[in-house]
Amino acid sequence: MMMMMMIIIIIIIIIITTTTTTTTTIIIIIIITTLLFGELQKGKRPQGGQKRFKDTLKALLKAFNIDHDTWEITAAEGCRQDRKNRTKNPVAGATIPCPHCQRLFRAQIGLTSHLRTHKTSPAPPQDD
Repeated sequence: MMMMMMIIIIIIIIIITTTTTTTTTIIIIIIITTLLFGELQKGKRPQGGQKRFKDTLKALLKAFNIDHDTWEITAAEGCRQDRKNRTKNPVAGATIPCPHCQRLFRAQIGLTSHLRTHKTSPAPPQDD
């Protein structure tokens, strides 16, 4: 039902862009508004308050054939696998060397803050 409405809306938008008369444009706008803001599919809204997040989540898991008892464990395993893949395949190697000690850095800011360790601090002023 929703897919058919989207196709109709796309066809109507194409017609709007190709027509130049204002009467056909007005008629097409009326059709779009009745499609989008018309009566609901079932004819009425459900009574009562909002659905709880837990109930909505359970309905979605059921719609996609995911076991609602073990979905958290499955999601955690997926995250764990992603972390392992990231550590096994690092993005890029360090390419910026320190001119003093040849330590490598990935970013210029790392080298800049490291260069502070090589600076010698001036001697404190001595009182006579």
